Amino acid sequence: MQSQETNNSTSYNVRRLTQLSVLLTIAIIIFVLELQLPPLTPIPGIKMGLSNIITLVIILLYNKKDAFTVLILRIVISSIFAGQMTSFLYSIAGGIFSFAVMSLFSLFLK
Repeated sequence: MQSQETNNSTSYNVRRLTQLSVLLTIAIIIFVLELQLPPLTPIPGIKMGLSNIITLVIILLYNKKDAFTVLILRIVISSIFAGQMTSFLYSIAGGIFSFAVMSLFSLFLK
């Protein structure tokens, strides 16, 4: 009996990990597409932050810990694509701030 419970738990964890990986991939694709858009302002590093939509989806469907993990992974991997340290610093600051605001508002939605 315990073997079957462990098997179901492992199956759930693999499914959750796979779904979060797909959402991470979608967020990175959105980030790369957003890099192709012309800048909104002449200030370097300012973007719309469309990939934060995926972070909001993860907060609503999973939990805040998973959302924060995907956020940090997205920023690190996306910074490798962008190739600039300043973009990493802007992204990490904006990502953490937007995560805090989304987490605060998610308390009112649940």
